[in-house]
Amino acid sequence: MRGAARIPGGPVPGGPAFGPGSGLPWGRSPGRACARRGRRGGPKGFSEEVFDDYVADFRRFLDDALAAEPCGPARHLRAYLRAMGASLAALRSHQRRAVAAVLGDPRYAAIWSDFVEEMCATDSVDLATHRVCRYAIEGLRLDLVQGRVSGDGSSIGTLVDRLLSLTVR
Repeated sequence: MRGAARIPGGPVPGGPAFGPGSGLPWGRSPGRACARRGRRGGPKGFSEEVFDDYVADFRRFLDDALAAEPCGPARHLRAYLRAMGASLAALRSHQRRAVAAVLGDPRYAAIWSDFVEEMCATDSVDLATHRVCRYAIEGLRLDLVQGRVSGDGSSIGTLVDRLLSLTVR
């Protein structure tokens, strides 16, 4: 299914504004009949809906991080790290469970990975630094959404700061 779902560039057209401060939770119960219509007019499944909502929220964090990040060899990687840290700190417990369920699906994990690879392709940071930073922050996300670590802002911030220090030449 690689490439079947796409990374949205913003909120779902015609859909609610999900995310921090919106007051609207996402990742509704899988028991609820998902009658929401997808972009192409067909029924949208629970996993696709959760993935689209998670990515739309992440894109807002990423857009803010990119706007604040100066040009440089690791600009996109640095913005990605900042956006991941902010998005992880904003996740509520019910959202964590939904994200864990969806990103555990190899189809969505591949789409996410392709998105990050494409976004960071223009960075001139060495491959080892890129991978260490990505795998560390994505590992924290995995541990957080699976409930193996707490989501307190200080531990997330500490990791993000440490990874950002690796991107400075």
